[in-house]
Amino acid sequence: MNDNNILEKFNISRNWARNVIILLTLVSATIGIILSFKVGWIILLIGFFSYLIGYCYSGGPYPILKTPFGEPASGITMGYNITLLGIYVNIYNIHSFDSFFWAKAIIVACPAIFVIANVMLANNICDVEEDVKIGRKTLPFYIGRKNALIVLCTYYVLAYIFLILSIVLHYSCTIYLPLL
Repeated sequence: MNDNNILEKFNISRNWARNVIILLTLVSATIGIILSFKVGWIILLIGFFSYLIGYCYSGGPYPILKTPFGEPASGITMGYNITLLGIYVNIYNIHSFDSFFWAKAIIVACPAIFVIANVMLANNICDVEEDVKIGRKTLPFYIGRKNALIVLCTYYVLAYIFLILSIVLHYSCTIYLPLL
């Protein structure tokens, strides 16, 4: 038995797990569709893109989580898309967007992008040997544990740099509306 396989560890049937995934996907998609009618089509587009990345991350014949691209994929999808959706939903009706809205949102989202990527990276650093046994060749496998730790520290430094940058540029400040 694989200790990291939750289905085996807690004796959860694959059918039950699949049904829960389908139910949660339908509930979240329904909420997203309703929200897109109220806020705009961009919510639907970003949501669809996020679902696609989510599926490609762990599903299909060549899931991203088995590659060295798992950390950036999860960081960008969750860090950027969730931040962008949060900003957009809160200011879509009170602010006209300039050409640099998406770029400003990237600067605001970078701390989340780097920290979320680091959650995955830290897990992969700890599990290199076990991951290789089950066919996962993540970033730490290719660059080694020492270099992966350097990347981990670098990502945290970059997260703080972008946090400070977003405050200095008034992109994420409580005094101003985000991204004005």
